[in-house]
Formats: sequence, structure tokens, C-alpha cells
Amino acid sequence: MRYLFSLLLIALSLVSCSPDQPIVQAVWPGWEFRETDKSVSYRASVPGCIHTDLLNNELIDDPFYGDNEKDLQWIGESVWEYSTLVFPEPWILEKGNIDLVFEGLDTYAEVYLNDSLIIKADNMFRTWKADVKGILHEGENHLVVTFSPAGEINSRKAADLSYKLPDERAFTRKAPYHFGWDWGPEFVTCGIWKPVYFTAWDGIRISSMHVQNGPVSENGITITALLNLECVGNQS
Repeated sequence: MRYLFSLLLIALSLVSCSPDQPIVQAVWPGWEFRETDKSVSYRASVPGCIHTDLLNNELIDDPFYGDNEKDLQWIGESVWEYSTLVFPEPWILEKGNIDLVFEGLDTYAEVYLNDSLIIKADNMFRTWKADVKGILHEGENHLVVTFSPAGEINSRKAADLSYKLPDERAFTRKAPYHFGWDWGPEFVTCGIWKPVYFTAWDGIRISSMHVQNGPVSENGITITALLNLECVGNQS
């Protein structure tokens, strides 16, 4: 760790201005969920998924008990909405750049902030973020995430092919076992399965860092740090 810190200092000394330390505000309390054709909402846990939220609200029986699996397939065939109210801290709004970050959305999701579509997700395994400067404002903000059925989308994609595959799960960047396996049941779930937060910054920031360890010799080991810097405007 001492060597990594030294490398970071050296890299930053080559930059003409000092990177800004981003400010982060988590968005995890106060979430609710509902089936989009229903008016009643229930408390949701974020991070989480629709099956655990239904179970926590005693709306379904234990999915792993008996043959409950076959009676719960409707969950993966429904459209679900997650929503919450966001009240940004003043120091978030004061920054020149504000991103809303979802570290994990499972899987086909549309994200709306104050009725503006900011993200269309189609991959469970990546981070999604959107620039919300100018959309996020002081006071109450309405954040909504709508999830479409992955199985239905898989079927549509499969129908477009001129040949038939033995399985349709390969059309979606989603955990394959959700569609059933020889060792597990079929529960095509959805939800906000990783943390959500705002990150705000000014001027320049380190967006990512990758460390590579090189050859080892009698004099030590070579370590290379690769930095990606994100810069807005003229920096001096």
C-alpha cells in the first residue's frame, strides 16, 4: 500500500491541477415498490431484489419451500416499479458536476429523475451513471426505476433469429441461473441489487485507477498505476 500511495502522488504531480475529492450521498432509505398495473406500494430494501421484497412484505410464500416455484413464475413476467424521494444535501448541489450512480441494475430498467429519462439499462453486470446536473434540484426529487421482464425480451430477441437456439437466456447480460439450472429453481428476478448514490465534484477527478505489478527482481518489484482523469473546462 505504501508503494501504491507513492505512485499516486507521483502521477498527480504530473497533472497541472489537483483532482477534486468527490462528495457522495447515498440513496438507500425510503424506497417503495409496486407492480405497475397496481396502485398499492410496499416498502422495499435497496440493495435487494423483487423476490426478497415480496417475501419481506409477506406477499408471497417462501419461494424455496415445496413446489412454490411454479406458483411464483408470475413475478418474473410482471413489470415492477421502484421509487423514492430524494432530498440532496446542499454541498451536493453546490458542485459543478453531479452524477447519479447505480452500481447494479437487474436488468432491463429505465430510470427517471423528476420525470426525465436518464438511464436505459440492459446489463446486470455493469455500473450505470447519469449526469443529473440541472435535473436534480433543492428539496424533493422523485426517482423512479421501472423493470421490464427479462424473459419476455429474451423471447422477442430469439424470434428475430432465422435459427433456433436451445436456450434463450444467452440474449441477456444477466445471471444465467435466474432462468433455472440443474441445481436451482427458476426465479427470473429484478431489482436494484447494488448501492445507489450521488457523486459530485468540481473541475477534475480521478475516474478510475488500475494497478499492474511487473517483474520481480533482486532490487524489488515494478508496480505501474494507470489513472483515468476526467476534466471539465479549462484547468490551470
